[in-house]
Amino acid sequence: MKNGGILTIAISTIVVLTMLSFVPFLEGMRQANQLATLIGWTGPPPKSPLERIRAGETDCRHCNLRGADLPRECVKSGDFTGADLSHTKARYTCMTYTNFTDASFRYADLSGANLGHANLSRADFTGATLKNANIEGANLSTAYGLTQSQIELACADSKTKLPRGLQAVSCS
Repeated sequence: MKNGGILTIAISTIVVLTMLSFVPFLEGMRQANQLATLIGWTGPPPKSPLERIRAGETDCRHCNLRGADLPRECVKSGDFTGADLSHTKARYTCMTYTNFTDASFRYADLSGANLGHANLSRADFTGATLKNANIEGANLSTAYGLTQSQIELACADSKTKLPRGLQAVSCS
């Protein structure tokens, strides 16, 4: 019985000492939060669009990726409505089933990129490189800045929707 009582007292003492050492920590945290509020700090700065994509995010509406280097990234099934991807290097990037409505690909290098089944409505492809890009099943019907020579370098199929006057070229 004596040993049990001593053990209980020892454990109680340890618990009390632990709690007493934790109190200054809690007070310090409270003061830090007050200071953060006072100076208007709301947390770490938001990630850049490029950092978000590299972290695996697939939605980047109206984001600015102008001139970004995106080789072999994957944004499958994402939403890039209105995004600026002009002058990007997006070689071998997986962009299948992604919404690129109103996006800009001006002078982007999309060599080997997979744009299969992507929505590219009203996207700007002026000067873009589409060498070996997969556009099978993609909706480019209202895209602009596209030329027949760009389309001839890409891989399309019968489900690819192109602007009037352009002919799909199959790679099979």
